[in-house]
Amino acid sequence: MASPTIRSGIRCSTRWASTTFGANVFVARHAEQVLVEEHDERESGQQELYLLLDGAAVFVLDGEETRLARRDALAVTDPSVRRAGRAQTPGTMLLVVGSSAGPFESTWNAGHFADIPRPS
Repeated sequence: MASPTIRSGIRCSTRWASTTFGANVFVARHAEQVLVEEHDERESGQQELYLLLDGAAVFVLDGEETRLARRDALAVTDPSVRRAGRAQTPGTMLLVVGSSAGPFESTWNAGHFADIPRPS
C-alpha cells in the first residue's frame, strides 16, 4: 500500500493530478456510523482527501487502521487502496474531496440533486 498522507490541523497540501474535483460532507448521527463505504477507486483513478471537521473517525486503508481526530486530514492518492471510514462519536463531520486525472464524473444519481435550485 502506498503510504497515505496524514496531517493534523486544517493545513494540508498534496499534489493533485487534476483541476477538477467533487466534494461532499457527511455528518454521523451516531457512533460507529459508516461515513465512507469500503471501496477503491481503481476504475475511476480518483484520488481522495478526507478532512475531519469535527468529532473522531477510524479509517481502514488496505486492512490497516488509522485514527483521525478533529482537524486531521487524510490524503489517499493511490486509487488502488481499499478504504472505509466510520464515526467514533455522534456528530462527526467529514468533508470528502475527490479528484481524478480526467474530466470529473459524479458517481451520484442525478435524482439526489433534483430539489436543489439551479441558476437560470
